[in-house]
Amino acid sequence: MKIKYLLDEEELPKKWYNVAADMPTPLKHPLNPGTLEPLTAHREALRVRLGEPYRTMLGHFRHEVGHYYQNILVENGLGAERYLEKCRSLFGDERAGYAEAIDRHAPNQLYLGCRFTPFYCPKPVLQACADVVDVVSINFYLPMVPPSVLSDIDKPVVIGEFHFGALDRGMFHTGLVAAANQDGCGELYAQYIRSVAEHPNFVGCHWFEYVDQPLTGRHMDGENYSIGLVSVVDVPHEPFLSHVKEANAGDIVALAGLKLTTTGETLCDPSVTNGIGTLTKR
Repeated sequence: MKIKYLLDEEELPKKWYNVAADMPTPLKHPLNPGTLEPLTAHREALRVRLGEPYRTMLGHFRHEVGHYYQNILVENGLGAERYLEKCRSLFGDERAGYAEAIDRHAPNQLYLGCRFTPFYCPKPVLQACADVVDVVSINFYLPMVPPSVLSDIDKPVVIGEFHFGALDRGMFHTGLVAAANQDGCGELYAQYIRSVAEHPNFVGCHWFEYVDQPLTGRHMDGENYSIGLVSVVDVPHEPFLSHVKEANAGDIVALAGLKLTTTGETLCDPSVTNGIGTLTKR
């Protein structure tokens, strides 16, 4: 079971929600897909009522104006003496970090922070992240993980996304790392998993994604990658999937303490973890 902690949008109650990816969310849960339509209608009604051509623009303006008034009325001068501690008790202490909040409200959980790409993330930013998280999360789209990458980061690293694709099954886009055919995708997969297992910093990797993207493109940006373990009608892609199963059952993966879940996610086995906050591979 995977748990994510999300802070909801401004119209929703300000609280943490536990979203279990492998469990059905309650019907009236704010993050249940069934509530998206009425939420969209609510936003549109607000936009019309407030006369906003672009609701997000005015919303951001109100947000920044709030910061201004908080600064001059609450955080400084007489306001600080009269209101600052009360505001912090009501709305939260802005000096507290995410890691501290998670330790307090969800003890004994690993804090993974946000996902980076090592090629476009300045090293000082990546190091600052490593200073506060338990596990550094990155998306790493290459044929394999070089032994030298992130070797100077003194934290475990987990790969949030990687994939390979080919055009021999009727799709129009290979994705971010291309192979000649399904056999080639499988060979790249085995090579990638081995490089992760052998890297001393890396503790797991997550294939993106389980099912092919729509042939005509996904709704948000038109991506139509041929990168699934199965097709959009749930047909397994062979011989690629056979390569995947063989690689995941290989000796190098077993020795590293990695295992494959049903969603195509390779994670560190809890039996080889070394206390809360650290993950190790044998």
